[in-house]
Amino acid sequence: MEFNPEAEEKLGFKKDAVIGEPASILYENPTERKEIMDIVNKFGVARNREVHLLSKNGDVHHVSLTISQLKNDAGEIIGTVGISKDISEERMLQFKLIQSEKMAGIGTLASGIAHEINNPLAGILGMAEAILDENDLRKVNSYARDIVRYTLETTAIVKELLTYSRQTQNESISTIDMAVILENSIKMAKHTVDFASITIISDMKKGCWTSANAGEMQQVFINLIVNAIHAMEEKGGKLILSCYKNDDSIKAVVTDTGIGIKKDYLSQIYNPFFTTKPVGKGTGIGLYVVYKIVTKYNGHIDVISDEGKGTSFVLTFPIVESISIQENYSESKEMVTADYIIDDTDNSQFNLFNP
Repeated sequence: MEFNPEAEEKLGFKKDAVIGEPASILYENPTERKEIMDIVNKFGVARNREVHLLSKNGDVHHVSLTISQLKNDAGEIIGTVGISKDISEERMLQFKLIQSEKMAGIGTLASGIAHEINNPLAGILGMAEAILDENDLRKVNSYARDIVRYTLETTAIVKELLTYSRQTQNESISTIDMAVILENSIKMAKHTVDFASITIISDMKKGCWTSANAGEMQQVFINLIVNAIHAMEEKGGKLILSCYKNDDSIKAVVTDTGIGIKKDYLSQIYNPFFTTKPVGKGTGIGLYVVYKIVTKYNGHIDVISDEGKGTSFVLTFPIVESISIQENYSESKEMVTADYIIDDTDNSQFNLFNP
């Protein structure tokens, strides 16, 4: 067994102090350990799973973990073995990039909303001024009704903005209905781009529960919807949105009938700073952020595009209720070797963190 020097340096524990202890002591959230072992016991291996390990002084390390069953010559399972890589710095850079894109999105959104609010406010001011000089009670009542209507329009816009603002400020993960998130994203996107020549077709199946941060997921869909509208801005078209359950996953699909994506570009669209938009209309960060957020919550994203005919982005996420695998290992029989558990008769050595 080996709790190697790199692990000792990163986590602050001496090998002699942790060998023989349950592996869960190294986790910020011990349930992460159980979830990974559930997968290993079911499939034999868990690859590139992101976990959070605690150092002795309380620092949290973001770690990419691959762990598999360890078998003897007779094919009997005697423990587990694997390797981890500290990705804390990478995650911090991604976090800053996502926050930067989020703030840029809020700036664009605020500009659009300011324009939308200005129209009903101008109406309210005009009606109020008219009432001051009007003696005809019927006209006064008509102006008052207009003021109420304009006020309700403004209130609805502000309510949507406040909801989005609370979601973007809240960094916690919760159980969310992806169909509801997608519906709210349409409302917010309408404040950002012009939908005048766009026909919206939606098919939302409620109850598409998954685990994620609501603000980040809304950021994902607003980005995809805005991109779809940009792809149709010259000739107009259809924006088709759907969300539904599919076996043990949920699917959220954003489809447009726009210009499509060239085949040569499909392998590059998630690269940071890659964009086909004119200077000043795109940063090349949007789809990169979309990809990082989706994969952060154990989802994956597929793109189907036909140049000149349109594009579909298909997002797949695990259903919350389906994450329940029967536990079939005993914590009491485990021995800690770095992040991996192997029987104390084994002499295998491996790295916890890649040097």
